[in-house]
Amino acid sequence: FVQRRKTSYTFADALDWMYIRDPNHGSYALSGDSFVLSGTSRTLDSMYPTFIGIRQTGFCGRVECRVEVSGGEGGITLYMDENHHYDIAVRKTDNGEYEALLRLNVGDMRYVRSTHRVNGCVSIGITMNNYVYSFTVRDADGVIDMGSAQTRYLSTEVACGFTGVMIGLYAQGEDSRSEFRDFLCEYTKL
Repeated sequence: FVQRRKTSYTFADALDWMYIRDPNHGSYALSGDSFVLSGTSRTLDSMYPTFIGIRQTGFCGRVECRVEVSGGEGGITLYMDENHHYDIAVRKTDNGEYEALLRLNVGDMRYVRSTHRVNGCVSIGITMNNYVYSFTVRDADGVIDMGSAQTRYLSTEVACGFTGVMIGLYAQGEDSRSEFRDFLCEYTKL
C-alpha cells in the first residue's frame, strides 16, 4: 500500500468534503459539478453554520470557485473555528445590488476589510503561501484585489484547537441560496 498525496481537489472528490458538527441535510444539494447551500440565520460565528469544506493540506496554492447568491451571503471561508476564520463572499444588499466582501475574524475582533460592488455571479480566488492568504474577486468588469491576511492568526498557536484550517463553502441569511460551481483547490508545493 502506497499513500499518495493529493495536489488538487474538486467537487468530484466527494469523500474529502465534510460538515461541521450536526448539519441540517436539507440545507445541502450536492452534485459532481455544483453545490447549492441554503442559508439560515446561523452565521459562521455560531456553532452550526451551513458549511461544507475540505482540510487545507498544504501551505502554497490557490482556491477558485464561482459563486452566485439569490439572497443573503455565500462564499469561501478559511475556517479554524467559529472565532477564527477569514471569509470572502458575495451578498445581496437590501437595495438588490451585489457586493463582494472580505471579513476577518480573529478571536473577538470582527473586521470587514473591504467591500466592492459586483455584477451578480462572481469567481472568488484565494492564493496562499506560508505567510499570507490573498483574496480576489472576478466579475464581468475584471479582477478586484480584496486584500490579504496573515496565515498565523488561523494557526493552532493562536486559535488553539487541533484540526487545522478548513477551506469551506458557506451560506448564511434566512431563506438564502448560494450556488457554487467550478471549485478547484490546487497546491503548488507540498
